[in-house]
Amino acid sequence: MAKLSRRARRLLGVPAGIGAALVVAPLLLTGTLDEIEVATLDARLALRGERPLDPRIVVIALDDETWNLLGWPVARSVWAHAVELAAKHGAKATAFDVMFFEARDEGEDALFAAKAKACNCVVFPSQWRQEGEQVVVDHPIEVLRAASASRAHVQLDNSLDGVFRAVPLALTVEGERYPSLAVALARVAGERVATDDGKAWIAWRGNAARGASLMDLIAADDALANGQVPDLDLDALFKGSIVLFGQTAKSVGDRGAVPYSSDAPLILVHANLLDNLLNDRLTSPPGRGVALALAMLVALVIGLCATAFRAALGTGLAVAALALTWGAATLAFANAELWLPLAAPTLAAVLAYGAGGVLNVAVRDADERRLRQAFERYVAPHILDKVLQSGESIDIRGHKRQLTLLFSDIKGYTTLSNTLQPDQIVELLCGYLDGMVEIILSHEGTVDKIMGDGIMAFFGDPLPQKDHALRSIKAALDMQRAVGKMGEKWVERGLSPLQVRIGVATGEVFVGSIGSRHHLEYTAIGRPVNLAARLEGKAPPGGVLISQETYELVKDEVVTREVRGLDLKGYSGGYDAWLVLGLAGTELPPLQPEQRGADRRPFFSDVVLEVHGVDLAARSHDVSPGGMFVVCDGVPPPATPVRLRARLAKGGDAPVSVQMDAVVTHVRHGKEGGSGAGVMFTTVYADDAVSIRALLDGVIGGGSFEDARVQPADGARGKLSYAIETGPIETTDDE
Repeated sequence: MAKLSRRARRLLGVPAGIGAALVVAPLLLTGTLDEIEVATLDARLALRGERPLDPRIVVIALDDETWNLLGWPVARSVWAHAVELAAKHGAKATAFDVMFFEARDEGEDALFAAKAKACNCVVFPSQWRQEGEQVVVDHPIEVLRAASASRAHVQLDNSLDGVFRAVPLALTVEGERYPSLAVALARVAGERVATDDGKAWIAWRGNAARGASLMDLIAADDALANGQVPDLDLDALFKGSIVLFGQTAKSVGDRGAVPYSSDAPLILVHANLLDNLLNDRLTSPPGRGVALALAMLVALVIGLCATAFRAALGTGLAVAALALTWGAATLAFANAELWLPLAAPTLAAVLAYGAGGVLNVAVRDADERRLRQAFERYVAPHILDKVLQSGESIDIRGHKRQLTLLFSDIKGYTTLSNTLQPDQIVELLCGYLDGMVEIILSHEGTVDKIMGDGIMAFFGDPLPQKDHALRSIKAALDMQRAVGKMGEKWVERGLSPLQVRIGVATGEVFVGSIGSRHHLEYTAIGRPVNLAARLEGKAPPGGVLISQETYELVKDEVVTREVRGLDLKGYSGGYDAWLVLGLAGTELPPLQPEQRGADRRPFFSDVVLEVHGVDLAARSHDVSPGGMFVVCDGVPPPATPVRLRARLAKGGDAPVSVQMDAVVTHVRHGKEGGSGAGVMFTTVYADDAVSIRALLDGVIGGGSFEDARVQPADGARGKLSYAIETGPIETTDDE
């Protein structure tokens, strides 16, 4: 798989989303998702909760108590009396969800018809049934059919998933149009409802309607007839109401699954439809085109979430986007009965996220293989794992970045290799290189290349490191310590002591895969690379020489001594570098015996010891070309950078001011109080060459210091730098 840019990887969500929508499209267009869609509608209803039906709707129920007291079928004289009571107390219209297909007592049938005819507001519906391929319509008995204020049907629709949630608004048989019971009842009540011949999808309100049982109705009328106050206020119940008589008793069987309940009396279907008609809140399933468009949009968003962000954030955004879609659809239905599609968008979202994840994995795996092939030879395995887990875009083709470069080389390697057999050289060299590479990798550096005994490494790539300069110096110091231990083993084998020079430089380089078509290596090129290599050549054996740019990044963390005027190719006028003495706050390498004892001269003078900007009064005890011992109260601990200031005079000459930057090497505490500190000079400052000579000749004096003297040009101003040894840095090229 070709490498993709970060932007291209982020946009992988687009084909993932389109692909998901294309998979969903045939399922949507063939109706396969319809049942799932109505299930999402039920979920929205559950989230919204039940709501009360229009208070004008009253249900008079034939409940279990009525069934037990009146038996079945209920005498039609009872129904006649109920119709009369409803009309008497102000009902606008009445309908029966009870079928009267068979004649009973002729007198009671006639009475029932007469009461219904008298109020002219009662609807007796017909019922459809299937006999083979023939549709048969069962009508009420003739006298009731003639008394009905309107034709009507009671057909309900649960064909999709077994839940009654839809009703055909009208049916036509033998040229006669039969509106649904709710439509007919609303019209008889004088309500204007807009209907057509289609299917009505009910925006279900709830399963509790205002009303009473048939027995409550009869008991209230009996109480009124006897001059008593009934428990049920018939005027409050019926005035301005639209009444539905129906069966709710579980023993009757006119029950089924509806929203909010798997077993409810079906009179509630007519009641909820009537509520929708009276308040113009019928809903309707979303169109296929709308559903497909929304599925495409959601799939694109979710796909981009999966590919444009890191896993945790992308998953969170995808979940949030899908939750927002569901929330918007739920609110739209709850507030406006607007049925927005959810099945297709949800399925498309899941597929898009999965496809985006697969594409991510495929690209990530390809990139991971590519990166492992590119870096596994150069960086530690745990760093390579960090690179792969970081999500950073690593362009192995190349990029510019500020790095710190490290070069190391064994002093005298050419001479050594000429005195040993090849197998001996390989054994020694492999042991040395193994140790050095392990140290570099332990500081999360990248080993660029090994050139015989030389090593090139860099810090700050492929994984960015804010402290790349400090890491390189810590690695260099650890390398020198390890070399010291290795050198002891070399001496035991009769070889020369092992000494290594290290050069470090910082700056912007180009880093990436560089080479020919047949041979590529991940390396860095640029001015800092050349500078680090040249500093390594000028470093003293056992020393670490760093560039000015590196020093500026680590000066608060590292104890150094400036080295001025190095003769480096490409730097006219000399190059000023810094020799690393150690890490600030840690024990510095001990002075060599010749440094401690040679040519120390008594020197008693008042000096100022400046520690972190605070001046301490001190007095010098002795001095050498490399340092001074001073006595004062509250001396700082070893490895503390300090500055010494004094006024010195030679003979009868006027005194001159001299400054010495130094670092504390050791501290001594007197038995009778008072403390002293040995300090090693890192830089000696003076106004001019005369002052420097005054320090060296007039104060320190002695022919033994002639070789240690740096003779600046007459009138020159600047500073004189010393090596750890007793004289200025002297560099030697390898043989």
